[in-house]
Amino acid sequence: MRRFFLTLWALALPLAALMAAETAALERSLYSAGGSRVKTLDPAQADDFASRNMTGCIFDTLLEYDYLARPYQLRPSMLAAMP
Repeated sequence: MRRFFLTLWALALPLAALMAAETAALERSLYSAGGSRVKTLDPAQADDFASRNMTGCIFDTLLEYDYLARPYQLRPSMLAAMP
C-alpha cells in the first residue's frame, strides 16, 4: 500500500508542476474580447486578428478616416494639421 502511494506521488508531483507552469503562463497572457490570445503588441509584427485589433486600440495613428464624410476623407489624428 505504501509503495502505491509513493508511486502516486512520484507521478502527481511533475503533473502538478506542469499545471502550475501552464496556469502561470495563462495568467501572463492577454486575451481579446473574443477569447483569442493576443500574441504581440508590436504593430509591425501583429499578423493575427486579435493582435491587430488590440494594437489598433492601444496605438494612435497620424491620420484617420472621416467615415461620415462622403467620399471618405483623411483627417489628422496625431498631426497638428494636414500636410
